[in-house]
Amino acid sequence: MSDSSDSQGKLVDQSSGSDIGDENNQQHIVIPPSKINFPETMLVEIVEKPSTLAEPSPIGMSALAIGCLMLSFAHFGITPASTALQIPWVIFLMGFMMFIAGIVDAFKKNLFGSTVFLMFSCLWIALGLAQYAFKFGSEEAISKGEYHISMCLIGYFIFNFAPLLVSLQLNKVLFLDMIMIQLLLFVLILQFFGVYGPKPAGIFLLFISFISFYWALAELIEQIAGGPVLPKGKQIYSWKKKEDQEEN
Repeated sequence: MSDSSDSQGKLVDQSSGSDIGDENNQQHIVIPPSKINFPETMLVEIVEKPSTLAEPSPIGMSALAIGCLMLSFAHFGITPASTALQIPWVIFLMGFMMFIAGIVDAFKKNLFGSTVFLMFSCLWIALGLAQYAFKFGSEEAISKGEYHISMCLIGYFIFNFAPLLVSLQLNKVLFLDMIMIQLLLFVLILQFFGVYGPKPAGIFLLFISFISFYWALAELIEQIAGGPVLPKGKQIYSWKKKEDQEEN
């Protein structure tokens, strides 16, 4: 009995002699990140964190609407069709403001909005600079400039088929706007080749202006009211597979 008590005493003395607060006596356990189970609520908050950026489509569509309205007046002869007067509106209003809307949409991960706004903002900026070359450039730029613009418009006419088809899945107002833009590009190509005068393009510019004004107003009211107020129309066709639609 004495031996067992002595051994227990030794064990007590040894354990009591150890300092728990001493860092040298602590053992650190490293857990790999893959072994950590995060709560589901935490994961949901990380994934579904709302964006702090405002919806840029009212700015981009308003700029498009105002610019197309002014250009339509020039095509109809209501205002002077002066190149020098058109350059600031085309570059800074339509080009610059739509470029800002496209950048914000890119940060919001809106692929459709960023693609359309950025591509067409670059088109308006290029057209404005081309008009500047017509007005103040060399004789070669003046004589061959319209041919280069028509080739660029053909490229955009081909490109616009992509957002036109995608807009079928969005809503009817946006699809109608893309249809008018497609027809405008077609008429402008014929105009630069000398087939038509400026009035047919003015008609489509006016339609694009009215539709874009309506879209900007509907989107602005929807963002402020927290829900749709002005109707935009349902999607015309869905590009999703039937299996995905059934799952949703």
